[in-house]
Amino acid sequence: MKFTIAYMTCRREPHVEWFLQSLARQCSDVTQKIIIVDFYADEPGRREKFASLNTGGFQIRHVTPKPSLVQGKHRITQENWFDAGSSRNTAVCLCEDDRIAFVDDLTVLAPDWFTSAQEATERAGYTFGSYRKVTNLRVKEGLIEGFSDHPHGHDVRRGQVKKLDRAAPCRPEWLFGCSLVAPMESLLQAGGWPENLCSTLGYEDGCFASVVRNRKEPTSFDPRLFTYESEEGHHVPGDRFYRIDPCTCSPCTVPRQDKSHAMLKAVETATVLDNGYDIRALRQHVLGGGEFPVPTGPTHEWFT
Repeated sequence: MKFTIAYMTCRREPHVEWFLQSLARQCSDVTQKIIIVDFYADEPGRREKFASLNTGGFQIRHVTPKPSLVQGKHRITQENWFDAGSSRNTAVCLCEDDRIAFVDDLTVLAPDWFTSAQEATERAGYTFGSYRKVTNLRVKEGLIEGFSDHPHGHDVRRGQVKKLDRAAPCRPEWLFGCSLVAPMESLLQAGGWPENLCSTLGYEDGCFASVVRNRKEPTSFDPRLFTYESEEGHHVPGDRFYRIDPCTCSPCTVPRQDKSHAMLKAVETATVLDNGYDIRALRQHVLGGGEFPVPTGPTHEWFT
């Protein structure tokens, strides 16, 4: 089954060559579609640079995230804030296939990633991949030449499965956004990734995991759908998108009365997310040649 790969980045140096060149070692199909959602895509020369790194000759669509109230040229905030849910929904709206595979930036694909993603498209429901964050990651033409261990960067889920060479059913709470294959119809029925709840905060994957659980979708974990990720790349000076988890308790309580806990409570029984628009209709509009609309609200942070 055909599937589209969605690559998300809001970094000036995402090391997209690691992803593209490691994929080229696994996939010889030049019709493979890739959507790169890149905050800096409109910068002069950036698309040409990314295209030059496409050694596999894949069909790449390189776009900026759809208009957001908290980042980019249409923002109403003073600074650029983290809004990964909007970027993921940008890819959902541009995807023409029945399945979509999400990949984070700063990553190199392990040798079995593409084959495992292909297998996941034939499997019901969602398939969650695995990761390992490392330091001093050295990559040449898609192959890892070396790295240093980062003790806090190990995927704890790998130690809780019996086999590392096959997929197996797992809990929906194992959904991490770094690498997964998702059915488009389920994403559309659920309303897409959570934007209104998670913009300026993050945790859109944990929030969406609750919706997947409540919808009783089949979920699997495949350790072979594996990526290595640079830890240092997350801490480059001047490459920051702000996040905040505001708290209303004074003095602090346990658990804290903060946005992240309120977010989880809001999706405790939810089967559909309300992002203020119909993502199925928006996808049809965009795939038909229409533009993403510029949002005008909400104008206030929902939690505070």
